[in-house]
Amino acid sequence: MMDGSPRPVSETEASSLAGVDLNLFLVFHTVLSEGSVTGAAQKLHVTQSAVSNALARLRDLLHDPLFVRHGRGLVPTPRARELAPLVQRAIGEFQSAVDGAAFVPAQSSRRFTLAWSDAQSIAHLPALLPRFERELPHATLRIVTVDFLLATNGLAVGEVDLAVGPVQAAFPPLLHEPIYAEEVVLAVRRDHAKIIRCLLREQFDEIEFVDIQLALGQGGVGNMLMTELLARHGFSWRVGMVAPDFTTAAHAAAVSDYVVGLPARAARAFCGFLPLEMIELPAFLNRPTMHMALLWHPRTEQDAGARYFRRMVKEACQETMAGPKPLKARSAGRRSRGTA
Repeated sequence: MMDGSPRPVSETEASSLAGVDLNLFLVFHTVLSEGSVTGAAQKLHVTQSAVSNALARLRDLLHDPLFVRHGRGLVPTPRARELAPLVQRAIGEFQSAVDGAAFVPAQSSRRFTLAWSDAQSIAHLPALLPRFERELPHATLRIVTVDFLLATNGLAVGEVDLAVGPVQAAFPPLLHEPIYAEEVVLAVRRDHAKIIRCLLREQFDEIEFVDIQLALGQGGVGNMLMTELLARHGFSWRVGMVAPDFTTAAHAAAVSDYVVGLPARAARAFCGFLPLEMIELPAFLNRPTMHMALLWHPRTEQDAGARYFRRMVKEACQETMAGPKPLKARSAGRRSRGTA
């Protein structure tokens, strides 16, 4: 097929191939390369009669003598010469399938599909993409959303090679490797009318939050951790807006009085190009931490290309492991937007 995918096998083809012993073609290939039944028997570690019987069966199958005697050797018929390159190529591909074809990064034209949130793209793509371009110059990087991963069951069906997410998402049979710990921080617009550097205990009743629902309209692990943390101290979210991703939520907080919870690495990036700043939680609350991991399906565990890609993504993510930048104190007396 034009897209490189295997051509479907028809019912007739399946029926005709089902009764064929493919070992016959290995015998044919060996006789052809050795030039004699004796040499082929030695190479295959079988008896000469076994080789002769295999050739007889293949002659019956193909309706051609395949080899004729010439002196002490065998000469292939035109039909055998026609088959020779096809059989040689097929045996080589079968051998590669058994041995595992070597993966050469600089030559690979594979498409690698990575599932992660837009927060990870903001935080880690600047480290991943130059590495990908340099080490896999002919390959394609495809990034898909968490929604796509869940809706397609992408790791199991082969649509997705690798995902980055909380370790809590590593349900069996998925395999995982922890790569870093991520704090959840709060951010507000820089000239917020009510919050200056720290969210106070008494402000919880009047502040509204942006709720981020990444996973098919549901909150993610960070959302759950923050909700549980607040509940332990008798607080709950007051939701002013629901956003489908971190980018939407960050932009919403930048133009409103909403507070948004973000992964620390993405928050640093957002604060660099949006009028946002990270704020401290009240002293009695500790920042919740998510333990992030690479997630993959056992079907790709031994694949050389998939293993190479996992290492690359892990190293790119770990390049951005520094914690949030120190908070800059703001003057409580500075006039905020909307004040006289």
